[in-house]
Amino acid sequence: ARVAAEYGTGSLAMGVGAITPVLPFPTIDIEAAYRRVPSQDANEQKRLEIFPISALAEWTINQPEGNSELFLGVGPSFMGFAETHPYNEVPIRGTKITAESRFGGRINTGLVQPRAWPAPRGLHALELEIYGARRIQFSGPAKGFVLGAWRGSVGIVFRT
Repeated sequence: ARVAAEYGTGSLAMGVGAITPVLPFPTIDIEAAYRRVPSQDANEQKRLEIFPISALAEWTINQPEGNSELFLGVGPSFMGFAETHPYNEVPIRGTKITAESRFGGRINTGLVQPRAWPAPRGLHALELEIYGARRIQFSGPAKGFVLGAWRGSVGIVFRT
């Protein structure tokens, strides 16, 4: 609760990810993001930087019969953090090991035309991805920062 009391709840973060097949199922979804959050108190010069990295196994739930697919992902994530305080010369830094599960969907925008034979490489689709996720922290009793969270994401997928 200390993080929410000091820095507030809810914020936007920019991220990047890659999804690659390992076997026919599942695929691996690797994602990283970064966010710098100032203190809620305008008189404080503190800030918290968070950088979650996740590596999830992801399964497609439905067989895409058109322009959309549903997916479910689960796996480990690592929450890196650094809190900078004006009267501490050294920031408080660390990493919390967490687990994440997510459920979402991808919708083909139709903005990319299918490639004609014999050009198998290149961009095949531009998709809108929307998901909800839950990150759970496993590090025993709540010491220090508790960085579990409910998350939502909206992004663009370049399918090659």
